[in-house]
Amino acid sequence: QGPVKVTFRANVSRIFGLDSSGTVDIRGSLQGWTPNANPMTNDGGDYWSIEWEFAPEDVGTTVEYKYGGNIIKLDGTEINGWENDLPGANYQGGNRSFVVPTEDTVLPVEYVGYTDGPPYTPSDSIDVFFRVNMASNDLFNSATDTAYIVGAFPNQDGSDNMWVPDKYALTREGDSDYWHYHLKLASAMPGTMYRYTTGSWDNSENVKGHGMFPDNENRGVAVSQDTTIAWKWWNDVPPVVAAGEDTVDVMFTADLNRAITENGFTVGDTIVVEWGYNGSAILSADTLVQQIAPANYYAKKVSVERVQLGTTLEYKYFKIKRGERFEEIYYDFDSKQNNRILTLPATVGESEVLQAMDNVDSNTDPHRQLRYRNTDLISQDVLVTFEVDLRPAYYQLLLNPGTIIDDIQGDIDVTDADSVQVWGVAMNGPATQYGWGNPVASDWGAHLMTLDYKRMWDDGTNGDLTAGDTIWTRQRQFYSEPDSNDVVGQEFKFGIRGGDNEGGDGGYGLNHIENIEDANPTMTIHSQFGSINPIFYSSWDFDLGTIDGINDDVAVIRSSRLVGNYPNPFNPATTIRFELENAQDVSLVVYDVIGRKVISLLQGPQRAGAHKVLWNGIDSKGNAVSSGVYFYHLSTGNYNNTMKMILMK
Repeated sequence: QGPVKVTFRANVSRIFGLDSSGTVDIRGSLQGWTPNANPMTNDGGDYWSIEWEFAPEDVGTTVEYKYGGNIIKLDGTEINGWENDLPGANYQGGNRSFVVPTEDTVLPVEYVGYTDGPPYTPSDSIDVFFRVNMASNDLFNSATDTAYIVGAFPNQDGSDNMWVPDKYALTREGDSDYWHYHLKLASAMPGTMYRYTTGSWDNSENVKGHGMFPDNENRGVAVSQDTTIAWKWWNDVPPVVAAGEDTVDVMFTADLNRAITENGFTVGDTIVVEWGYNGSAILSADTLVQQIAPANYYAKKVSVERVQLGTTLEYKYFKIKRGERFEEIYYDFDSKQNNRILTLPATVGESEVLQAMDNVDSNTDPHRQLRYRNTDLISQDVLVTFEVDLRPAYYQLLLNPGTIIDDIQGDIDVTDADSVQVWGVAMNGPATQYGWGNPVASDWGAHLMTLDYKRMWDDGTNGDLTAGDTIWTRQRQFYSEPDSNDVVGQEFKFGIRGGDNEGGDGGYGLNHIENIEDANPTMTIHSQFGSINPIFYSSWDFDLGTIDGINDDVAVIRSSRLVGNYPNPFNPATTIRFELENAQDVSLVVYDVIGRKVISLLQGPQRAGAHKVLWNGIDSKGNAVSSGVYFYHLSTGNYNNTMKMILMK
């Protein structure tokens, strides 16, 4: 008989501060009690394992053992100890033990620092344990405030999802900064979004484009069985260990001209600047003073202490109106965070004053003018025309082959420049009639293009001034009646063909926030597609609203023709190609094998040249069609043709 292999599995979810940056080891009566001599392997998150081999003569022997851990603290020092000495442990009794079996064995998961089971009561459902450390949120007091979780999980209270920022409270662990939540699921959930809040959407995490959903502000998790989710720092940012010891004078100067023009600021409101380090960490704050000339400037020289020269100072501006506090509408596209950044020099002269001058008239400059959302109710009924220019998306794809404008919540990825104008665009969010979805659910998808209160037009109707000019519009009437609750500041986002794709590859999923000018009964809000992530849409100048060096000439095409589709057979999508010898009306329709119309992919004027249209196997209602044979028919003023394609799932 050969050696017997025994696999030990450990979970560290109940230990404070231990993650994959530290180590876990096992110590035993046969392998030796020396710390760190038998390091375990991190299997992902809180889970660790190691395989020990026992000789045939050890079979039947009782082996005593115990776990140990090494925690790397924020200041670089270490905590190394037996499992009963690690922070957060509540170990009861002596050593662990087991009898060497006669065959290879995988032992049940054990929880380091505890002799009982998981940190939740197992049930017949799938049990999931979430954990967050709030220490890095300086605006949160664990002793008096409450942390919450939101997500796309169905909850035992009967809710289809948990997207309520102040409903699903976490439990604080003793007097620590750790909070946890025990979720019970009826079935597995692949690729699900969630994040933590402190009670409102204005005070929720924004994890800045990484993890399972890199283009979205939410975290991601896939759950198939009982599990613990590795603990996270709030916003994935560890707290500041210690600031520097230097003191510098900084002149903060903010231009409020744009905020005033956009109905987001009124002279008499208060502007406060807050500064600190490491994300949302705030060291101090001060109130700016309105300048005599120019009157739209607010400024003040302040003494900033505890800075570390040669690093960066983070800051942001808040508006105080009637006692309510409003954070500025701002995002630093380079660092992917909501704070402004002042780079500190390595040395500062004795009387030198550093300048934080935020007065640039720009949509993208990091030191652009301030903007604020106005949450007042509108003062009179206003018909608002929302416009969006799709050219940034078109030219980004045209000039950068291989670019993908990623749909972060579905599969409506945009890869072809021609598809931009052909597919069109939908508008989503609170500025539309039903918020982020429809009367039934909150969602994105191609079906938004069938909803009159979501889709937009470029056909000379619904407020559109010029058909076919890539400026798409939709209109909505806002009301001043007290029961309407229509506010000046509106939030929205655009999606080509209804996909949640405006943020672009690597984008953060920000939304447009614009104020209604309610001094008149009609107004227009003009937006540029992709301005929420201008670094991705690098071929477009969002300040000039133009692009140089574009050659709009098309290849010489002698006659119109339906080229075909590729791939064929396909799953889940295929691209249909056709050519037009001149600009004309085009109809491209998909039919099933008995001649029933499945979906109209194109209907209207198209430019001369080569065209590609993606069909992702859905019908006109947004439902996925079944496997089988389908036909697509192209019709122009002087050409008709039908071809066959096969969907194989």
